[in-house]
Amino acid sequence: MENGKKIAECITFIGKKTYGVLRDLCSPVAPSTKTFKELCDLLTTHYKAKRLEMGESYHVKETNQELSESIANYSTLLRDAATCNIGEYLGKALRGQVISVLRHNSIKKKINR
Repeated sequence: MENGKKIAECITFIGKKTYGVLRDLCSPVAPSTKTFKELCDLLTTHYKAKRLEMGESYHVKETNQELSESIANYSTLLRDAATCNIGEYLGKALRGQVISVLRHNSIKKKINR
């Protein structure tokens, strides 16, 4: 199916409200100047569910160090889990989480001196 026909069918299928969103996303050009794939990408990106900071913070708090897991590996796991928007506070938050779940009491004692 040619690009123009795909776009016409897509616009008919999505309805007025979604077409209005699509038109705004394409602004200042018309949606008809885009390829079908570009239109799909615009809509997919716009409607993609956004992660909630509170949920992401909870996920980080619930990430625990396994018994055989090194602190370095756990720290990397936490950093990967921390997609919440905490900016410059990220380092301190991760450090606090690592310290709070440490499994080795000897290391906790050294930190608390």
